[in-house]
Amino acid sequence: MKRKPLIAIINKIQDKLLLKYKYRKLWIKFVKFFLDKFFDHNYKEDVSKLNKDGYLTLNEISPKITNQIKKIAEENYLYDPWNKELGHFTKKNRPANITVARLVNPASYEEIQNLALNIDTLRIAASYFNCKCVIDSVDVWWSFPSVMNPFEAENFHRDRDSSEFLKWFVYLTDVDDFSGPHEYALSSLDSDIYTKGGRYLDEQIYKYFKTKKFYGLKGTNFLENTYGLHRGHKPQKKERLLLQVRYSIHGSSFRYKQKIKKKDFNDIAMSYSYIN
Repeated sequence: MKRKPLIAIINKIQDKLLLKYKYRKLWIKFVKFFLDKFFDHNYKEDVSKLNKDGYLTLNEISPKITNQIKKIAEENYLYDPWNKELGHFTKKNRPANITVARLVNPASYEEIQNLALNIDTLRIAASYFNCKCVIDSVDVWWSFPSVMNPFEAENFHRDRDSSEFLKWFVYLTDVDDFSGPHEYALSSLDSDIYTKGGRYLDEQIYKYFKTKKFYGLKGTNFLENTYGLHRGHKPQKKERLLLQVRYSIHGSSFRYKQKIKKKDFNDIAMSYSYIN
């Protein structure tokens, strides 16, 4: 609770004043002055690629792990983040016209915790930031096929979750053109085009940027600086299940607030985690 006023101030500064990337970079440098430094040279090449491209594809997660988490998401309670009044429901008994459904309390499941606390992605993130980082939140959600127009994050947008952050996306189902691939606007990270927030039409993005769609079998995963313009396509024929871990240089307004199971985990790359 003590963090809320500070987070509100930081968010206001970011949303109102840091619209140009050069100003955002100066702000990040200022914030990092007060944080503990960290860099693991074992991940130097990964950090270089992440800095260059804005994203980094990692080694596939094993089917055993993805199947365990998929089973959890199939059998346990979900909710629609845009229609919370619908309450909790299971995948099998979800209300009609639900297109997105998040798993309730994902970090309370040990299988999800174990994946979210992956040491390689944690250390790559901290080395990218060049300071200790925070595991800020964990989410698992379904995206279901529908004939409706793209909604919210299915349109291109920039995330402004924190001063500096990364998201780790893990596909828990196979993803192709018909199951809603993630798409990233290349070279948009350090661009001053479309920095005022909101959602953008495809033609607006394609006018200025080339893009990359992320396809792959379940277990495909990648780190991405989602201040760069991006979106998750609406599935057309097949459902998609995704896990997301948010790494940040400090806690954000998205920090994990739901019930969690304590887990004994610590690493010199981490300031703190909302998992443990």
